[in-house]
Amino acid sequence: MTLRTRRIIYILFFIFFGITAPLVVLYTTGYRWNYYKNKVDKIGNLVIRTTPKKVFINLNDTQIEKSTPWRFNNLLPNKYNIKISKPGFSSWEKNLNVLSGETTFAEHIYLFKINPNITPLINQVDFWTYNDIENLIIFQKNNELKILNLNNNIEQKINELNEKILESQWSLDKQILLLTADKTYFFWRIQDPNKIIVIPRKNSLGQMFNCKLIKDNSLTILCADDKNIFYLEPFSLKQTNIISNLDTKIFDFYFDNNLVYYLEKNNLDNNIYLRIKALNITNESFPDYLLPYSENYKFLNIQNKKATILDEKNNKLYVLNLDKNEVGFNNSSKIYNDVESAFYSPNNALVFYNSWEVWIEKDGKTSLITRQANPINQVLWYPSNNHLLLLQKNGLEMIELDDRDKRNRAQILNLENINKTSLVKSGYEVIYSMIATDQNENKQNLFMIEILPKETDFPLPNLMP
Repeated sequence: MTLRTRRIIYILFFIFFGITAPLVVLYTTGYRWNYYKNKVDKIGNLVIRTTPKKVFINLNDTQIEKSTPWRFNNLLPNKYNIKISKPGFSSWEKNLNVLSGETTFAEHIYLFKINPNITPLINQVDFWTYNDIENLIIFQKNNELKILNLNNNIEQKINELNEKILESQWSLDKQILLLTADKTYFFWRIQDPNKIIVIPRKNSLGQMFNCKLIKDNSLTILCADDKNIFYLEPFSLKQTNIISNLDTKIFDFYFDNNLVYYLEKNNLDNNIYLRIKALNITNESFPDYLLPYSENYKFLNIQNKKATILDEKNNKLYVLNLDKNEVGFNNSSKIYNDVESAFYSPNNALVFYNSWEVWIEKDGKTSLITRQANPINQVLWYPSNNHLLLLQKNGLEMIELDDRDKRNRAQILNLENINKTSLVKSGYEVIYSMIATDQNENKQNLFMIEILPKETDFPLPNLMP
């Protein structure tokens, strides 16, 4: 081989090395030619997590059957159409962007059962409430108050009742139940299941009063009539006044963190005030907050220095900032119109709705979740923290909260005459009651359906790349 030939080979080798070495380095560090965008891009990844776990995954019309969590590696940055399906279950579809050098997560994907099996529970019930910690249904049937333990399906009688139950309140730990009838309160504890305390709803002057369980001491009840707010001991019926004013009318009250919040009308100026009283020796003072006149205010919650109050007559929701430096309606206070009901989720999202719309406010951002063609009767927060269960005139529907692309929906039941629902502790089942129109419109029949296979706990943790 001549010297000239060797030099040509060396030169070609160095040229080849100079071209290929950077390409190899780029390739090994995750760079590819992106033919979608006609440029060099760093690859991305896609992680999919579902319940049930074994599903069909369709990625841009390429279908595979896998058990999730599943990770797609080395994807070119682009928008991908993802479809998740399984026979007998609802489907899920969304367009998601895979970004350069990043991992995109498609988590909390739930495929709910289509036409689930219905299990009858109890017939001809007057009232019922569900305890999601103990997994119990407390119900009134005729003149008897009973327990149905869903852990072992054992039914047990609590006591005889001479009034029909209208409402119920559980203590925060779900160990105490306060039942409201027209003339009476019934106080019941799980630790003493066969004993029920009867509390008349009238004071010594014959005035009706309303009571609520206290968060930090549920053995004591906080009650109020038109002029007074007082502690009531259920076992002795002893009353201890904490607020008394003859020149006002008290509409509603709330207790939190040793503070009593109450709404009262001042008879001198006819205005409605939100007032705060500290129940400790500090005698800390708070400003008053003026509200528009209404006699149908209802406290929903006090948290993060904000009072959430519903005007049930005018369908207005007030989120009032209680910062001492900002008195009354200020820049951080909000008013929402056309609101019929509202509640706070476990992750502090405010859910409010009317017969046709559902909204969520969280971290200062308000989002419209859905507008429905059929009237909405009840909204429940799902344990995944990513779904709402809607009770509508035509049945039960699950709607996704993930607003990337469209929100997925799943019709759980197509039935009319459902009047109340509750999610079972696990999140896999739903209890619902239907008005027994064929026998007595005042009676309800209870059923339970399984909407998910029992494969996972709630909420799902993030799957890190």
